[in-house]
Amino acid sequence: MANTHAFDQGPQGIVETWTRVRAAGLGSVGAGPPLADATAPWVTEVRSLRIGFLAFCDLSNIDGNTTPDAPAVFVSGPPCTRDCGADRDAVHYAIDLPRLEAAIDAARARVDVLVVSAHWGNEYRTTPLPEYPPLARTLGDAGADVILGHHPHVLQPVERIRTAQGREGGVAYSLGNFVSNM
Repeated sequence: MANTHAFDQGPQGIVETWTRVRAAGLGSVGAGPPLADATAPWVTEVRSLRIGFLAFCDLSNIDGNTTPDAPAVFVSGPPCTRDCGADRDAVHYAIDLPRLEAAIDAARARVDVLVVSAHWGNEYRTTPLPEYPPLARTLGDAGADVILGHHPHVLQPVERIRTAQGREGGVAYSLGNFVSNM
């Protein structure tokens, strides 16, 4: 649920979406009625393997986060004020590494495999922004096994990463669009 459009229908849209997703028996990550739900992983077990999902975004159409008790989206840090990138049709958030690393570390302690969804990048750009490969390695070092990027609407490279602990993981910088008329 962490994406550019999460606040398009205001805080009540996040609550309604989160409620309906949960009522349908699906997991949700990246947004929720309070900030604690937005930053919490969703964990499922498949054949005795605990798999966790965590999601954040570094841009949004609307900066709707207000208080920890209000509906929220897990953003990468505070609103960016300088050197925020070229995609100016959105609110950009700075990368707060301790914030992201803490969330990944907490999620990793509960799972065998951790998938991190990152809503990042510039629309229609076929390569990741220069800051994303080092960030992906840092997220891997923090405990992410797989990083799934999205927002650019086009495919970007997929690569293997090796963490400082010697684990191998993967990052897809942008999955592109499954269905779209863009």
